[in-house]
Amino acid sequence: MLDYDELIKSLDKQIKANDNKRIVKLKKMVDYITSGFDNLPFCIHIVGTNGKGSTGCFISNILQAAGYNVGMFNSPAIFDEREQIVINQYMISKRQFINIYQKLLPIVQRLFGDNIFTIFEWEFLISLEYFLDKRVDFIILEAGLGGKYDATNAIYPPQLSIFTKISLDHLNILGNSIEEITTNKVGILKSNTTVIVAKQDYDNVYRIISDHSRQLQVKYYLTEQFSFNLSYPNLPNYQLENIKTSLLAVKLLKRFGYNIIDRNVSLGIRKFSLFGRMNEINFQGKKLILDASHNIDGIKKLIFNLNKDKKYTLVLGFLKDKQVDEMINELSFIADKFILFTPDNNLRAMNSNDLSTKIKHSITYNGQKIINDLSVKDFWLRLFNDELGKNILITGSFYLLRKMLINGKINYYCDK
Repeated sequence: MLDYDELIKSLDKQIKANDNKRIVKLKKMVDYITSGFDNLPFCIHIVGTNGKGSTGCFISNILQAAGYNVGMFNSPAIFDEREQIVINQYMISKRQFINIYQKLLPIVQRLFGDNIFTIFEWEFLISLEYFLDKRVDFIILEAGLGGKYDATNAIYPPQLSIFTKISLDHLNILGNSIEEITTNKVGILKSNTTVIVAKQDYDNVYRIISDHSRQLQVKYYLTEQFSFNLSYPNLPNYQLENIKTSLLAVKLLKRFGYNIIDRNVSLGIRKFSLFGRMNEINFQGKKLILDASHNIDGIKKLIFNLNKDKKYTLVLGFLKDKQVDEMINELSFIADKFILFTPDNNLRAMNSNDLSTKIKHSITYNGQKIINDLSVKDFWLRLFNDELGKNILITGSFYLLRKMLINGKINYYCDK
């Protein structure tokens, strides 16, 4: 019998971007999976730099509160790859994951001669098969990286296409300018969709999305064209734009005939909980803030929402293809000391020694203590013994959170 953990280890972990041939092959698999279905679930495709996961979670919560079954595919995972494939916030089981993989693998081998797909591509295909088998009402897809060449772009034409905030990230893959990055992301647009655009910092983002929408003759809505009653004091300010985007999506869904009342909306938003978004946790009586911000826009929002009167012990780790210098320059202002780790990503992680060098050469570095020789076990032990300070902030990468928290045994997902 195939073991789940061994299967995950065996799958290709590489990012194979900017290859349209892979999307063509994935579309063949999507056609196979969706064949025989007369009525496919309503599909919402979300793309952007920041806010994708939160926006998808808000929409999913609201739809669940209204009584709909919602399949959601998002990334990356923290503790288990299955976190990316959930129905009504419950993960796919290990047995279901294996069964679907074994069902689809012979088709992949017959069509393409070998197991050609990466782990992310497999997870997308498995999620689609799983969602259709369980007859969900909605599928919410979060693009992984970019848009045009992302695996999720192989999906059948979605009824809603949502653009959250687009900013500079993955420059080595998506392009060195906001125009190049946006052009890649608008590659998800298909005929007969309806487009929602969240508030943006760059005018050219609006222009590029608008131009592509007009070319495809699809309807196009800006969140800034609408006013919403927002009263959610327990959520950080940076989530307000994601809430507005979600509320506009709900407004359009109601126009499409879905029964969603105000009480569903309020309940769905208030139940919001997404790991790695300014989460405060308690570990042996110590409070920590966990945030997965991993680009300059996310780091600036994080700092804006922190207590301005406090300095923090910053537990940091970055991927080397990120804007590390720019993020360090911002974070140094709030740092009491730095504790550095190498994130849990062998292919892309920045070594903690290299990160230490970058911090010391930062224009905003002010001589704070830098610790980069702790094991994860020693970190938790010294934290428990009050040796690391009172205000602990762990940030820089989802892969850092994964490395730090496995020992903490903190899991935000239900497993059935």
